[in-house]
Amino acid sequence: MTVPDFVAFTGDMIAGNCLMFCFQIGGEWNHTEGWFEDQWHHWTLAVREQNVPYAYTLGNHDDEANLSRKEIIELDITNPNSLTSIYYSEKDGASNYVLPVYRNSTSNEVILNIWFFDSMDYRCYGVDGNGCVSWNIVEWFRNTHARLVREQGGVKRGLAFMHIPPQEFMYAWEVVVCGKDHL
Repeated sequence: MTVPDFVAFTGDMIAGNCLMFCFQIGGEWNHTEGWFEDQWHHWTLAVREQNVPYAYTLGNHDDEANLSRKEIIELDITNPNSLTSIYYSEKDGASNYVLPVYRNSTSNEVILNIWFFDSMDYRCYGVDGNGCVSWNIVEWFRNTHARLVREQGGVKRGLAFMHIPPQEFMYAWEVVVCGKDHL
């Protein structure tokens, strides 16, 4: 069996509310203490058993059980395989962070920055529907990126993970990729 070098989990690993989605192993939250932690131990079993490093950003359903977004990330970073980090803001989520990738295990040279953005749960800026990456986090990204350019000796490649993509993705898909610009 081939084991990956790294896994990025992009949310909805556990969904407490199965009214719309019931794809997680443990079913709907049964309102017992420790339910989420039990589910977390279950879904992280494969990466723990194979000793695979991973990082996690939250989806819109992860906090629908007995743990808050902050508590979920605090639990996740207890796993020795987790490279997840916490950037907590009640308004902007808990799983916003950047993970540098180095040239090799003995190098200090960063060759890639992997960005994780918490797109929250629902009501992006008070509008009904799914959440979004907030403008505060966009500003955090800009400031952090500018700092990393200085610290890392220039612009490095980047890769971003989030559960709910920005609306601009849909515009780019509909207008640029599939729209009249490509006919």
